[in-house]
Amino acid sequence: SVLLDNYGVASTGREQAGLTASLDNPLHLNDFVTVTRRQSYGAHIGQKGSGSTSVFYSVPYGATLLSAGYAQSEYANTALAPGNVVLNLTGDTTTTFVKLDHVAWRGRVARVTLNAGLNLRDANNYINGQILTLSSRKLASIDLGLDISTRLAGGFATFDLGLSSGISGLGGLDDMPGLPSSAPHAQYYKTTFAASYLRPFRLAERAATFTSSISGQYSSETLYASDQISIGGIYSVRGFYLTSLGGDNGAVSRNEVSIQQPIGLGITLRPYLGIDAGWIDGHTNLGVSGTLVGAALGVSATRGSVLVDVFVATPLSKPSFAPKEDFTAFARLAAAF
Repeated sequence: SVLLDNYGVASTGREQAGLTASLDNPLHLNDFVTVTRRQSYGAHIGQKGSGSTSVFYSVPYGATLLSAGYAQSEYANTALAPGNVVLNLTGDTTTTFVKLDHVAWRGRVARVTLNAGLNLRDANNYINGQILTLSSRKLASIDLGLDISTRLAGGFATFDLGLSSGISGLGGLDDMPGLPSSAPHAQYYKTTFAASYLRPFRLAERAATFTSSISGQYSSETLYASDQISIGGIYSVRGFYLTSLGGDNGAVSRNEVSIQQPIGLGITLRPYLGIDAGWIDGHTNLGVSGTLVGAALGVSATRGSVLVDVFVATPLSKPSFAPKEDFTAFARLAAAF
């Protein structure tokens, strides 16, 4: 499949292109592999831009699924220092994970799954080719989770609860003895939660769908930015393009109502309205807690394996310290072959 969108950020290239290739049952084990490359365009990666490559593989064995993934991303940007000195800002991040999912119980309308995973994240940032040791580090964590999926009130619901623990093994950063509580910790405990609900219904004699989700985390320790929760942006709180708040504790809720309307020639329109909200607390990237609320109004059109999605988003509520933002337009074109 291929896609084009403007979901990126201005500092490293807003216009993005992506290519995904998948292969089903390559080793005749009912396994699956997919490779994705995403790249900003319109700017040279050595001056300003971003890109990422990811590989995912999974293989089932009875009620157990083994999956593994590898992802590498890079960015480049420039900044002006006093005296009009140009600084070249670059960086790269490598993420690797292995995960086991086991269906512990399955009923007529519900399923309970247990999972365990290991994650490694190696991030490096540079100025003019010199590594920034304060923002470059390798972190490792172990994750345990419980997932429940069930039919509920005419719809479908999921409930997830997880526990993450930062570890010093496998090359991960080891916290120094006596590290102050206000300093970020590589060894930590973090609780995560998520829930979602999808329900089809009829609206004005047309097929409609309501979707709602909430996810969040809590930790008593101060975390590095990569382990914090972030709000703001099209993947969390739509309506905020310039604002991103991160914190140790927080939650994000996304809610959407859509209508399906066939218009002939094999084309189906899906107008939708979304309301999102996010909240952070604890140690935050700006030193204060905050809440964001935003809205999105859009329409997608599908014909066969081709999708066009266009929407506008705007803030509804923000902290006083956040920059002023107005309506922002987004578009995506995707096609599967």
